[in-house]
Amino acid sequence: MKAWQARIGILAVAIVWAWGYVATDVAIKHVSVTQMQVYRFGVGVILLCIIFHKRLKNMNLRTVLYGLALGVVFFTSMTIHSTALETTTVSKNAFLVVLNVAIVPIIMFVVFKVKVAKHFFVGVMMMIIGFFILVFNVDIFHLASSLNSLKDQAHLVLGDYLTLLSSFIFALHIVLIGYFVRKEDPINLVIIQLSVALILSALTCIINGEPIIHIEPTEFKAALPAIAYLSFSAAFGFSGQIAFQKYLPASNSALIFSTESLFASLTSVFLGFEPFSSGLLIGGIIITLGIVMAETGFKFKERTT
Repeated sequence: MKAWQARIGILAVAIVWAWGYVATDVAIKHVSVTQMQVYRFGVGVILLCIIFHKRLKNMNLRTVLYGLALGVVFFTSMTIHSTALETTTVSKNAFLVVLNVAIVPIIMFVVFKVKVAKHFFVGVMMMIIGFFILVFNVDIFHLASSLNSLKDQAHLVLGDYLTLLSSFIFALHIVLIGYFVRKEDPINLVIIQLSVALILSALTCIINGEPIIHIEPTEFKAALPAIAYLSFSAAFGFSGQIAFQKYLPASNSALIFSTESLFASLTSVFLGFEPFSSGLLIGGIIITLGIVMAETGFKFKERTT
């Protein structure tokens, strides 16, 4: 697979995950987050085992250990991220999570001494500015009043620190995938990862006293279409994430994955959940330009990495 094909694949994964924002919002109105995750990861694992059952025979102890590490890191990040929403705003949560795009290259440099070009960090800064405008709906034509309305969110609370922690752990997850996938079968890795997340989600349900099987039928029926989509996104999204990352540096993968928030906003507007705004338009343009800057430095030559 060529690098440009991997970029398109990761972009497709980001879009699938973005649509999952709406599905998640629907599902958790009827079941808890951990109940939803049990069914999402459970069906996802079953689908992958059915489709790729012949590849399971290639699984070895190292695959299991790598997948176990990915599963624990993945579940921890998701759990902390969900917990953070209890004490912070959705907008701050969404913005702070995006910061993982800057954390990944820092981890790569500290751990593996991998350097990235200066134009990458310029592009990352452009993206962060764009996401700030998009997430907080900053109206640059009325900048003073827009910034004034953000004063109430300027101070950091516990949820913000938890979000930053989850962003760091998610960045670590991307870095680990980039390292492990060069040694092991990506499908087997994602099967183990989702299995671990499934088990930890089920244990969390049990600890919290939440039923897994005996969910109220009416509530489960209402959540079923959303859970079905989330199960598909788990099977396709996480297997795609690991498979496509094999052909790109972790920092570039994080860059493209960050567009999930942009596509989530576009989806929400398209479905009528949110109104169209100048912040969405201008923020989206700056994000797109930031991606181009980070990826190419505006020098359009195909790279081999």
